[in-house]
Amino acid sequence: MSKRSPLDALDAALAAAGTCGYSLATGEPCPTHGQPAEAVATVTVRPAEDDPERLTVQADTHGIRPAAVAYALRQAADALDERGRALGDEPIPYTLTEQAEDVAEAPATPVEGARYVKRADPDAGRIVTVNRVWQADDGRTAVAYEWPDPRASYAGSACPLDVFHRTYAAHL
Repeated sequence: MSKRSPLDALDAALAAAGTCGYSLATGEPCPTHGQPAEAVATVTVRPAEDDPERLTVQADTHGIRPAAVAYALRQAADALDERGRALGDEPIPYTLTEQAEDVAEAPATPVEGARYVKRADPDAGRIVTVNRVWQADDGRTAVAYEWPDPRASYAGSACPLDVFHRTYAAHL
């Protein structure tokens, strides 16, 4: 009498269904059983062997764009954060997201002489030079800039720093 492990029995059942653990875990066709019957994305979250407080994550996809899966996972993470908050468990900040928010909240203050390019019409592509940066009466930082215009003796403008960064990008 032959003894089969429970994993062998599971593998046989999956193979009979036209898929196997190999294809589900790797997203690659199994050399023995072929491709999974449907598009799948798998995410496995486990406690790390050396530290149960640390988690390991493995993710893969077959038949679904990885970017689409990543987007869906971010939505799932947001939902889990909300659920955790309701239970009194504060979310753990995600470093890349924090850095992106920091940049959006506090754009770099340009220095005099720095060059920037206009992002959109009208005059998209126009290059301006910062000629003054100061603290306005309302406490916000303001930026004055100018650009060459053969039709005028002087062409320039000024605006709050946040408006400047929405309108202009650093010119490399």
